[in-house]
Amino acid sequence: MKQFNFGELIRLPLDKSVYLIHGGETFQTLEATIVIRNKLKELGFTERKSLELNSIFTLEQLIIPTQNLNLFSTKQLLELTIKEDKIDSKSAQHLIQFIINLPKDIRILIIANKLASNTQKTKWFTFIQQTGCIIIAKPIPEERFPFWIINRLKYANFTAATEVIAILTRLYFGNLVALAQLIEKLTMCLPAGELSLEQITPYLQDNADFNVFNLIDSAIDGDNKAIYQIFTNLKATKTEPIIILWAIAREIRILIKVAFDLEQGNLYSKIYKKYGIWISRSDKIQKYLNKTSRQKLEAILQRLTSIDAIIKGTQFGLVWGSLLTVYLQFADPKRAEAFENLSI
Repeated sequence: MKQFNFGELIRLPLDKSVYLIHGGETFQTLEATIVIRNKLKELGFTERKSLELNSIFTLEQLIIPTQNLNLFSTKQLLELTIKEDKIDSKSAQHLIQFIINLPKDIRILIIANKLASNTQKTKWFTFIQQTGCIIIAKPIPEERFPFWIINRLKYANFTAATEVIAILTRLYFGNLVALAQLIEKLTMCLPAGELSLEQITPYLQDNADFNVFNLIDSAIDGDNKAIYQIFTNLKATKTEPIIILWAIAREIRILIKVAFDLEQGNLYSKIYKKYGIWISRSDKIQKYLNKTSRQKLEAILQRLTSIDAIIKGTQFGLVWGSLLTVYLQFADPKRAEAFENLSI
């Protein structure tokens, strides 16, 4: 079993009677659903019915929708949604029986969240695995994200330099929707071929993530004036605070890993490749780590937990002031205590 990328979805086998999407990543689940719907629609499966699979559904509930075909349609796609991470044995038995006796003019698409490992060993799941097609739409690990970008660009007829891939990875990791929208915008505005940093920059500058990217670099450089200016702009443009929190949390986690590897005596030249730090930033990272410690970084990371609670409304505090404070503490570790309870 494997996770399908976008290109493989386009070449998805169409001779199966049942398809199952699971994994829990919203964007990939939606995209796989749309691809399957469109491909089956091209084969004449123009009518679509939906039903939730739960512990109380019966075989009759599965059969009834398929017996009421539209007068203008001879083929039907039945979409079954599983909202839990499993279905009970009786429901599973009904599902298997229904698939075994499925008419040729019916296709089934099962859409689930992340299914537990025990569920993937059940009879109904292995039955679909053997007779149908399973698409895993799980979150993409950080180390695989650059390859996801490369594949995505490939099917948009683009290639990109390593530095471009690194920047896109840093800006959009965990936000597949925004990245897909960016690539779609690039296809409308730029000719096919290799993308340079100069080409894509104008399309990033209007993106809040790009401003956050500049904010992180300003913090690494210790440029407090730039931090204040960017924060003012981000607040004025109503950027979601959670994006600003996510950016610094991700940067600190990488720096902690780098600092730990350095403590183990590993060469920095190997470390920056390991964690996807592009060459143009490597000197900045080295200089920053020389003025702080892993323990200080871990302390700042701990403070972010409280800010997360403030953003979610489970703890009292000033969101923007707390974020600005922690960015300045991060930018100037030696004077961290001087930055407390700032407002913006």
